[in-house]
Amino acid sequence: MNKKIVLFADSTSDLSEDLINRYDVHSCYYHINMDGVDYVDNVTITSDELFDIYFKTKKLPKTSCINQEDYLKAFQPYLDE
Repeated sequence: MNKKIVLFADSTSDLSEDLINRYDVHSCYYHINMDGVDYVDNVTITSDELFDIYFKTKKLPKTSCINQEDYLKAFQPYLDE
């Protein structure tokens, strides 16, 4: 039996693109709510954009952890394999 290892990290780990590519790291993404808008961490908003919005509005972002459905969507292809 061949064992396959798939490396996952959540989006708050802030891994560099080099590390992600070198080790084929897959991500699960946190959601960030800024001023009533829902963003996906490192997908629809970058850290720089997040800070820009904060400095303009002085409103702190709210985050929500990764839910079961998002984890299942991320892991399922590898479980099926």
